[in-house]
Amino acid sequence: MSISQSTKTILADATYTLSYTAINPMTSGGSFKVTYPPEVTFTGTFATCTVTHSTGTYTMTGCTASGSGLFIKTGFTPNVAAGDSISINIGLITNPQV
Repeated sequence: MSISQSTKTILADATYTLSYTAINPMTSGGSFKVTYPPEVTFTGTFATCTVTHSTGTYTMTGCTASGSGLFIKTGFTPNVAAGDSISINIGLITNPQV
């Protein structure tokens, strides 16, 4: 998995992109969960929440963060094969103060 952000300015609002290659297939209508370490702190819902797959970009609903997880529940319709590339865009997230 790789992670990038639209800006690295301290305390600026950014859109984060999480990209990975699927290890296992996922059926149409699947959901996503990304677990992150306890040092990462953000909660609530996101103004931007999309998933990009070779078949297109999908606006997701029910995209929330709580505890140590990012949950994306609905809006993704294609089947995903093992080896497919996926990018998840979420934001706005305020960059931390180092």
